[in-house]
Amino acid sequence: MNLRVLGKNTSIYAIGNMMLRGVSFLLIPLYTHHLSLSDYGLLASLLVTIEFLLLFMSLGMRNTMERFCFEYSERQAEGLLVATTLVINLIWAALILALCAGFLQPLFQRILHIEDVVYLILLTGTAATIQSVFLHMTAYYRARNNALPFVVANIVAAILIITSNLVFLKIFDLGISGALLAQIFSYGTVFLAVSAQVFFKIGFRLSTGILKELLSFGFPLIFSMSGQRLIGLASMYILSMYAGLEIVGIYALGSKLAALLSIVLILPFQMAFQPFIYANLQKPDVRETTSRIFTYFCFALALISLATLVGAKLVLPYIAPAEYGDAYLVILCLLPSIGLYGIVQFGEALLNIVRKTYISALLLGGAGLLSIPVNFVLIPRYEWLGAVMTLNLIYFAAAGIIMWIGLKLYPVAIEWRRVGIAMSMLTAFLTGIYLLQASSNIIFFSGSIFMALVSILILYFSNILTANEHESIKRALGRFV
Repeated sequence: MNLRVLGKNTSIYAIGNMMLRGVSFLLIPLYTHHLSLSDYGLLASLLVTIEFLLLFMSLGMRNTMERFCFEYSERQAEGLLVATTLVINLIWAALILALCAGFLQPLFQRILHIEDVVYLILLTGTAATIQSVFLHMTAYYRARNNALPFVVANIVAAILIITSNLVFLKIFDLGISGALLAQIFSYGTVFLAVSAQVFFKIGFRLSTGILKELLSFGFPLIFSMSGQRLIGLASMYILSMYAGLEIVGIYALGSKLAALLSIVLILPFQMAFQPFIYANLQKPDVRETTSRIFTYFCFALALISLATLVGAKLVLPYIAPAEYGDAYLVILCLLPSIGLYGIVQFGEALLNIVRKTYISALLLGGAGLLSIPVNFVLIPRYEWLGAVMTLNLIYFAAAGIIMWIGLKLYPVAIEWRRVGIAMSMLTAFLTGIYLLQASSNIIFFSGSIFMALVSILILYFSNILTANEHESIKRALGRFV
C-alpha cells in the first residue's frame, strides 16, 4: 500500500476543503459587521441546523456510495449506484423538509426567539437539501480517489458563495435571508454542473433491486451521523434557550475558528482515509498501514491544534468587534472535542470495514441523545463553558467505546507508545497556550513558536520516529532545500 497516495489525496482534499469551508471565515467580517450580535447568533443557529439536516437528509447514501463504488465499478454499474443513491437522497430530503415545516414550528420559535418561523424553516431546509445533493455528487470523485475534480468543484462553489453573499447582503441588504439564498444559488449551480459531467460519463440508471443492499448499509448511518451532529446542535439550541442569542454568537464564532482544525486535518483525513482503506482491503499489509496512519494522525492533531490556536489569536481581533473577545477561550476549550471527533471517525471506519454500521449507529445515536440532558444540566449554570464541557465529555466517552469495539471486530495493532506521546504533546500545547493567552502578543507568539520547535526537535532527534520515517522526512525536506 502506497501511503504517498493517501498523503497526496489528503493534502489535495485539505486545499479544497479549506477553499470551501474557509469561506465561512472570510464571511465572518461581513456577518459580524452587517448583522447585530443577536442576528449573528440567529444565523449561526440556522447554519448549524443546516449541518444537522445535511447528515439526516442524506440517509447515509453518501457514505454508502463511497463504500460500494469500487465494487460497482468492477461490475461497470457506477451509474446505477450513483443515480439510485442520489434519488434516495432527494426523496428523503423532501420528507425531512416537510416534517420540519409542518411539525417543528414550536421548537424553532423557542430556539430562534421569533414567532413567524415558517419562511426561515423553508429557506433553511431548502439550503440543506441543495447542499446535500451537492455533497453527494462531489463525493463520487472522492469514492474514485479522484481528488482534483473534487477540489475544482469546491473552489467554484467557494467563489460563488463569496460573490453571492456580497451581492445579497451588501447590495440588496437581505440580511439573514440573503445569506441562506446565497447558499442555495451557489451549491445549486455547482451541483447541476457536476451532475451533468458525472452522468454523461457513467450514465444514469435506477434500480429498486439494489435498494435493500444500499439501505441496509446506509440507513443505520442516519443515527450515527445525526447523533454526532446532535451533540453540537443540542449545545447550540440549549445555549440559545438559557443564555440568549448574544452568547450563542460568541460561542458560534469560537466554534467556527476552532473548526480550522477540522478543516485542515479532520475532514481531509476522513475524505481520503476511508476510500483509501476500502480500495486496499485485500492487501496483506492493510492492518499495519492502518495502524501507522492512526499514529501519524495523532501527531498531526497535536501540531495542527497548536497552529490553529496561534492563527486564531492572530486573526480574531481583525474579523470581529471586541464584544466577541471571549471567543478565544471557546476555541481553546473546544479543540479537544474536535480531536476526539477525529478519533471517532477512525473507529467508525473500522466498523464500516466489517459492515457493522448498526453498532456505530447505536453508539453515536445514543451519545447524541445523552448530550441533551447533560447540556440541560451544565449550560444553565456555566453557559458556553457548560456546552464545551458537554462536548468534551461525550466525545471522550464515544471515542473510547467506538475504538474499543472497532479494534475488537477489526484488529489493528495500534502503536500505543507513540500515540501516547502525541497525546502528551497535545496536552502540553493546550496547557501552554492557556497560560500564555492573557500575555502580550510578543510573549504569546514567542512562547508558541518555542513549544513547536522544541516538540519537532524532540521528535526528530529521539527514537520516536523510525529510520524509514527519518529518511522520508529528509527526502521531503530535500525537495525544498
